[in-house]
Amino acid sequence: MKAAALLASLASLFAGCGDAGPTREPAQQSNAIAAPVRSGWPDVAPAQLPPPSREPVKPDRIIPVRIGEFAEWTYRDDRKPIGFRMGDVTVIVRGPAFPYDRDPVKDMPSGITRQIRIKVPGRPDYLHEDDDVVPWGGHRFGFGRFDNRGTPFVLMQSYTGGAHCCGEIDLFILHPSRTERVELGSWDGFEVPDVRDYDGDGLVDFVVEDESFNWEFAAYVHSRFPPMILNVVDGKVVDVSTKRGFRPLFAKAARSLRLACTRAKDREAQDGACPAYVAAAARAGTFGKAWAEMLATYRHRNRMMNIYGRPSDIEDERYAEKLRGFLVERGYRS
Repeated sequence: MKAAALLASLASLFAGCGDAGPTREPAQQSNAIAAPVRSGWPDVAPAQLPPPSREPVKPDRIIPVRIGEFAEWTYRDDRKPIGFRMGDVTVIVRGPAFPYDRDPVKDMPSGITRQIRIKVPGRPDYLHEDDDVVPWGGHRFGFGRFDNRGTPFVLMQSYTGGAHCCGEIDLFILHPSRTERVELGSWDGFEVPDVRDYDGDGLVDFVVEDESFNWEFAAYVHSRFPPMILNVVDGKVVDVSTKRGFRPLFAKAARSLRLACTRAKDREAQDGACPAYVAAAARAGTFGKAWAEMLATYRHRNRMMNIYGRPSDIEDERYAEKLRGFLVERGYRS
């Protein structure tokens, strides 16, 4: 009897573990993209922190930054105010006070208010705040001279999170009587722009990538981009890529993109690189040569790969027609 009771007890304990057990409903799948886990910081947000005080604060430390360099700040690593000294400009970055009785690994919020205070001798402080900033996202700070009068500017780039997006760029121009904030835009990835006066007109140029090519001819991983040059004129962002003074910059880009186009290992990589190559060459004044090289590269590769009777000549004609129309639409050709 005892043996029978024991067997009955074990049967009850393991009921449902085998094929004959109850059927479980599958968990609902979500299309939401979770924030990546970085350096042991989980995507958990049980705490909501009040924004930092707007009263001036002494930074925990001050880090010197030279022109051409960028300093990086993240709230997860710098929960105390940090100062960046850029010439005669000091930028103090701070987030909310994190309670001493909370575990930062478990209780780090998903979004915070980030505050920057720009201090220049002889003028009032400039205060700027952004809400819902990702605490583990990187923020880069740099500075330079906006024009030939030496007007200083502070550049701030903020990473919003995501697989390859986005870097939002803010520019703070410190005019003699006011501070002007200009949004340069949002760009895939987190590469800082190349900042210098390329054409010698006395106005700083911001060199980014023309991301209109993204996904147009190939997937993101294979897409390549020609440069795009931005100026800030009367508070507005202007694309000045067509100016002749930037031809050397586009010629350099075309040389690099030419190799990516003509030596691509597969068709998709070729589809992503060749449009950027002919676009950069168009800006450099060598469109005819680049277009002919692109067509010859496609025909050669198709002869090598067309073992299944694919109508490659027709496909190439359609590709060339689409590319030419796209270049006209984007202002690379008339």
